Amino acid sequence: MATGQQVRETRTERNNPGGVTSPDHLILGADVVDHCRIPPSSPGNAERSGHNLMPIKGGGGAERVADTQLDPAEPGTKVTSSGIRAVYLLKKKGTDPVEVPMFAGDGGTGRVVAVFTDRNLSTLYLQVARWIDTYETWELSPTALGQCLREARDQGIAWLAIDPNRLAQARGEAQAALALDREPDLTGENLYREIRSRGQSKGQG
Repeated sequence: MATGQQVRETRTERNNPGGVTSPDHLILGADVVDHCRIPPSSPGNAERSGHNLMPIKGGGGAERVADTQLDPAEPGTKVTSSGIRAVYLLKKKGTDPVEVPMFAGDGGTGRVVAVFTDRNLSTLYLQVARWIDTYETWELSPTALGQCLREARDQGIAWLAIDPNRLAQARGEAQAALALDREPDLTGENLYREIRSRGQSKGQG
């Protein structure tokens, strides 16, 4: 029986068997090349912003960060089984401002940030990369995501890698991606829908 990791790898290869960069797929480097710094004044970052950004105990005693307040689902919009409309970024532990890891896109296509449609996928990524002691998951509402990515774009982020598979990334295989220049206004709701439509958990919410 195939493992969850093998299933995810198969999906990546099926979506882009040539393993090349395209408008919807991108090859990204395996190493973190820098960090995008989200300042405390950004509404997606600190407690003083008015959003609900606080540590919440997750499985195994690990803390997670949530920023999902005041973002109710629109009629007909699917949500996760927990009722939360959220996506997940990676953030470095214990930093202020928040530091989000950036990767290099293949062939000078620009800097890339990983975004996940399910907390379990981000946790798996960190486990496979052996980054559990360094990074953690950052849970963001659609509104907060849009605000954070506007800041990220100003710092050179050109792409989002959506639900990247860590092993496939290390092998140089293309990942599902979204070019931020195709979303010029970076509206949170539009980004949320685009990310979930491309993500591995799209059938779950």
